[in-house]
Amino acid sequence: MSVCPKCNTLVNDDDHFCPNCGCNIYEENEKSRSSKHVRGTVIAIIIAAIILGAAKYAYDFWARENYKTKVETCAYTMLEGAKDAEDACNKIVAVWNNSIWGIEDSETDKYTIDKYGYFYDDFDDALDNLFSDDAFIEDLQDINENLQEVNARMKELQNPPKNCEQLHGVFMDFYDEYFVLVNCALNPSGSLNSYSDKFSEADEKSAQYYDKLIVYFE
Repeated sequence: MSVCPKCNTLVNDDDHFCPNCGCNIYEENEKSRSSKHVRGTVIAIIIAAIILGAAKYAYDFWARENYKTKVETCAYTMLEGAKDAEDACNKIVAVWNNSIWGIEDSETDKYTIDKYGYFYDDFDDALDNLFSDDAFIEDLQDINENLQEVNARMKELQNPPKNCEQLHGVFMDFYDEYFVLVNCALNPSGSLNSYSDKFSEADEKSAQYYDKLIVYFE
């Protein structure tokens, strides 16, 4: 026995029409099955859309967090290099300045004063002495290695994920000033005044951009 889909009257399994309301039982059952199939398909599509949406959200979240972690690691590496470059630039300025003005200083005398106790006539001689010093050469090698490491990390950070554009912008500003600062240490040029100004500006700006950058990591 089965039930009429329209009037709920009991009918025989082999009846095609309901004896009570005349309903075509076969057609109504087919319509019912078709309707259930459509509903099932719609529900399946909705569930799939929800799953895909959740997966995309999870991936986007992971991409942002992964990018932030890589930026943070690179930024700390840059900060270490910037500090070393700052120390090197300060030493260059001190030797340069003391050589020109004949200022005695226990930190720079070995570069600016010859074996007879006189200041070198040409400040380039004093700077050559500094850049020939084994300890200073090692410091510059560390700075250069830091730059190479940073540049290698930068290759992974050129295409920020969605909602990381501002972070990327500040990060690139920090990198630009870091690069200027490191270059001042590795390749000093210009006059003492122009060099000092360039170094000081890069040193100040790199610190400012780093302070802006770390807000994104808190």
